[in-house]
Amino acid sequence: MKFFFSFKILAAAAVFTATAFAQMPPWRVIYSNDLTNILDCNSPFSTRNDRVLTEEKIRASIAEAAVPGVDAQLLQPGYCWVPWWRSKILTIEQQEAWFEKHYGLAPKRAEHEFLKSGGDIIDIFVDECRKHNQAALISFRLNDGHHLEYAAGGEGLLRGMVAHLTKFYVENPQYRRAPAPANRWPDRVQNWAFADVRAHKEKLLFELIENYPQLDGIELDFQRHPFYFPDDMPMQQRVQIMVEFIKKTRAKLNELAAKTDGRRRVLGVRVPTYATALELGNNGSWETVGFDPKAWANIGVDYYNLSPNYN
Repeated sequence: MKFFFSFKILAAAAVFTATAFAQMPPWRVIYSNDLTNILDCNSPFSTRNDRVLTEEKIRASIAEAAVPGVDAQLLQPGYCWVPWWRSKILTIEQQEAWFEKHYGLAPKRAEHEFLKSGGDIIDIFVDECRKHNQAALISFRLNDGHHLEYAAGGEGLLRGMVAHLTKFYVENPQYRRAPAPANRWPDRVQNWAFADVRAHKEKLLFELIENYPQLDGIELDFQRHPFYFPDDMPMQQRVQIMVEFIKKTRAKLNELAAKTDGRRRVLGVRVPTYATALELGNNGSWETVGFDPKAWANIGVDYYNLSPNYN
């Protein structure tokens, strides 16, 4: 397995002996593309005033990172509450219809407009990576807390939050780590002690894996946001829950390989840098995500991206 220390570019810092179940990927540097940066940051190919997502902009954001020394690219397809990929579980049209009916606010999101027009962000990402001889991976956010504080609506709710607030989250307040109003990041995310919470994310993740067999792998992003369990849950139980979830993901990737070209799909994880809870704000710790490096390696995690939450 490999450990990566990450900011925007993930550089390999140390290599450890792999177990029989994990295999070291050959990369030394992985570039992580947040996707939302395309429209939120000024660049040679886009300005913040131009709120239209196009295929050309997506390709340009990938091409600019295709520099010597970068071996692979990660794409984060949104917040992973609403699928920004081909989906039958929850289409963009279904999500927007629910959002407008529930909040009485017409949704508007540039990424959604692109998807509704027939664009496929992940297909484009993989194709452009192939042109530059780079591996293509998806980083899947498991518990993103952005804008969930607006689940009850009210002042501050924006049309673009259609990408964050879903029926599953809004109509199941019992699954949150703390009752509403949840004003802190650790409170508003969901509690993974509930099997239904894990099953919902598993369903979305597995659909993405099945629909894009051309991908080289998946990174499970435990850092967005790194709070998953009640404070009083023993570490052993936390680890057990995460081991079962990761085992299923590894099995799904292996199943895909067996059905297609036999090529192993890499499984990585983005996890907190520090093992114990310090005064780290929203950065979390190994305890808050149930992270045990040895246990996770034994079930097929190939690399670890050790990362702060934000810089």
